[in-house]
Amino acid sequence: MEPVQQIQIEHVIATLQQALDVTNDVDYKSDDCGVSAAYAVGYSRSALQSATEVLTQILKNDSHS
Repeated sequence: MEPVQQIQIEHVIATLQQALDVTNDVDYKSDDCGVSAAYAVGYSRSALQSATEVLTQILKNDSHS
């Protein structure tokens, strides 16, 4: 695996871990939007989109090698 790919994969893992942390911190009784379910859904969706884009790019770059 090339160093750039490893860095990209490590970034994807960190992004997904942060999304897991956000979803684990949801407080359904709180009025704080930073711990709301809606925030967690939006944050997670963004993390999944980012991960998908990076992994797709890695596969494209790998197939052109």
